Amino acid sequence: MILSGVPGVGKTTAVKALGRTVEQTYRKRNPRMTSAVPVVYITMPTAQHPKALPAELLYFLGAPYATRSNETTLTHQACQLMTDLKTSLVIVDEVHGIDRSRASHDQQSDQLKYFMDHVPATFVLAGINVESCGFFTGHRGEQLARRYTTLKASPSNYSTIPQRQEWALLVEGFERALRLHAHKPGTLVSLADYLYGRTGGYIVSLSHLIREAAIYAILTGAERIDKPVLESVELDHAAVKEAAEAQRKTRQRDQGRKKK
Repeated sequence: MILSGVPGVGKTTAVKALGRTVEQTYRKRNPRMTSAVPVVYITMPTAQHPKALPAELLYFLGAPYATRSNETTLTHQACQLMTDLKTSLVIVDEVHGIDRSRASHDQQSDQLKYFMDHVPATFVLAGINVESCGFFTGHRGEQLARRYTTLKASPSNYSTIPQRQEWALLVEGFERALRLHAHKPGTLVSLADYLYGRTGGYIVSLSHLIREAAIYAILTGAERIDKPVLESVELDHAAVKEAAEAQRKTRQRDQGRKKK
């Protein structure tokens, strides 16, 4: 599976949550398999050196390897180790770095395909607009396209009742994770409309807003989050720009209605 979408919609958050769920489920079912590593998570290395990808996998697994080892040796070592450690899920983030329109990236896509063919695990990739970045270009890209299902990730919508309910559940999830002594559960859910207006439905912006507000609440000793605290948080540039644009469109619409 490939999770693809614009920046800030929570692709990394989603694949990490998937990995956490698989890891916890495996530990519950196999309490004695303490040495197993059911989930592997890496970020696609930016280096185009042929040893970069297997070295990244070995680094996650904490496996020592000889720096003079060639690409083939490291690749075989990583494959065998993941098989021995019962790895069932391999998550590779930031795969948009593989531009299949560039010949220098052929080795990376070939390696990825090799790991898929030789490791008995499910591979989940995530990246920015993967389907339009050259990842599926050429014969090698066609091979990858036949092996993956692409899921599109986009900002949360807020037009229909089910969409608003889904957003409220997302906000509730963030609120449950808070560890503030004086915070009243349900406060953030009641501010769901406000939170959507501030963040435009982007999970990264929502996470940043709530996290910064929680830090402020801890430092001031208030130990709770309310609207004034949220108002004091300066959001990322993209969220501020989009919120201003939304307010401008709302004013124009209201003025148009008054003229009628």
